[in-house]
Amino acid sequence: MTGGPEKIVEMQKLFQSSSQHIHLQGKNAAVNRLASVVVPSVLGLAALAVVVDGAHKLYTGKGKME
Repeated sequence: MTGGPEKIVEMQKLFQSSSQHIHLQGKNAAVNRLASVVVPSVLGLAALAVVVDGAHKLYTGKGKME
């Protein structure tokens, strides 16, 4: 088993020598799905909820400071 710095240099040479796109993928399919689908979806839904709440407050005039 190669050590830390040697392995990094070895991997850098491998990636830099490739002329095509390289898609890095984890070993577990469930983690890949979580990272590529679930997390962005949750962030998008949270942002949408904030925008809808702000639009509702603008329309009804709630939350105004006096």
